[in-house]
Amino acid sequence: MNEKLRDIICDVFRIEPERYRPDLASAEVDAWDSVMHITLLLTLEQSFGVTFEPEEGAEMTSIEAIRSALARHGATDAD
Repeated sequence: MNEKLRDIICDVFRIEPERYRPDLASAEVDAWDSVMHITLLLTLEQSFGVTFEPEEGAEMTSIEAIRSALARHGATDAD
Protein backbone atom coordinates (compact mmCIF):
# COMPACT_ATOMS: atom_id res chain seq x y z
CA MET A 1 0.00 0.00 0.00
CA ASN A 2 2.33 2.67 0.98
CA GLU A 3 4.90 4.25 3.13
CA LYS A 4 2.89 4.01 6.36
CA LEU A 5 2.22 0.30 5.94
CA ARG A 6 5.83 -0.33 4.93
CA ASP A 7 7.07 1.49 8.02
CA ILE A 8 4.78 -0.56 10.27
CA ILE A 9 5.82 -3.88 8.71
CA CYS A 10 9.51 -3.02 8.91
CA ASP A 11 9.21 -1.79 12.49
CA VAL A 12 7.16 -4.71 13.83
CA PHE A 13 9.28 -7.40 12.19
CA ARG A 14 12.54 -5.45 12.32
CA ILE A 15 13.34 -5.88 8.68
CA GLU A 16 15.13 -3.49 6.38
CA PRO A 17 12.88 -1.41 4.10
CA GLU A 18 14.65 -2.97 1.11
CA ARG A 19 13.10 -6.34 2.03
CA TYR A 20 9.58 -4.94 1.93
CA ARG A 21 7.71 -5.61 -1.27
CA PRO A 22 4.03 -5.88 -2.23
CA ASP A 23 4.11 -9.68 -2.50
CA LEU A 24 5.91 -10.27 0.82
CA ALA A 25 4.29 -13.08 2.86
CA SER A 26 4.61 -14.27 6.44
CA ALA A 27 6.50 -17.41 5.41
CA GLU A 28 9.34 -15.21 4.15
CA VAL A 29 9.86 -13.32 7.42
CA ASP A 30 11.41 -15.30 10.27
CA ALA A 31 10.04 -12.93 12.92
CA TRP A 32 6.46 -13.24 11.61
CA ASP A 33 5.26 -15.77 14.17
CA SER A 34 1.90 -15.91 15.97
CA VAL A 35 2.90 -13.48 18.72
CA MET A 36 4.31 -10.94 16.29
CA HIS A 37 1.24 -11.36 14.07
CA ILE A 38 -0.94 -10.20 16.96
CA THR A 39 1.43 -7.29 17.52
CA LEU A 40 1.11 -6.41 13.84
CA LEU A 41 -2.70 -6.54 13.95
CA LEU A 42 -2.87 -4.32 17.02
CA THR A 43 -0.44 -1.85 15.48
CA LEU A 44 -2.44 -1.74 12.25
CA GLU A 45 -5.68 -1.21 14.15
CA GLN A 46 -4.21 1.66 16.15
CA SER A 47 -2.43 3.27 13.21
CA PHE A 48 -5.33 3.11 10.79
CA GLY A 49 -8.25 3.41 13.23
CA VAL A 50 -9.83 0.11 12.22
CA THR A 51 -10.86 -3.09 13.99
CA PHE A 52 -10.35 -6.54 12.50
CA GLU A 53 -12.45 -9.60 13.28
CA PRO A 54 -10.37 -12.57 14.51
CA GLU A 55 -11.07 -14.58 11.35
CA GLU A 56 -10.04 -11.65 9.20
CA GLY A 57 -6.82 -11.16 11.15
CA ALA A 58 -5.94 -14.82 10.74
CA GLU A 59 -6.09 -14.42 6.96
CA MET A 60 -3.79 -11.38 6.88
CA THR A 61 -0.58 -13.28 6.20
CA SER A 62 0.76 -11.23 3.31
CA ILE A 63 1.10 -7.58 2.39
CA GLU A 64 -1.52 -8.07 -0.30
CA ALA A 65 -4.01 -9.51 2.22
CA ILE A 66 -3.27 -6.71 4.68
CA ARG A 67 -3.79 -4.06 2.03
CA SER A 68 -7.10 -5.64 1.00
CA ALA A 69 -8.31 -5.78 4.61
CA LEU A 70 -7.34 -2.16 5.22
CA ALA A 71 -9.12 -1.10 2.03
CA ARG A 72 -12.29 -2.99 3.08
CA HIS A 73 -12.24 -1.00 6.31
CA GLY A 74 -11.86 2.27 4.45
CA ALA A 75 -8.24 2.90 5.38
CA THR A 76 -7.45 4.71 2.15
CA ASP A 77 -5.14 7.20 3.84
CA ALA A 78 -2.53 4.51 4.27
CA ASP A 79 0.04 6.53 2.31
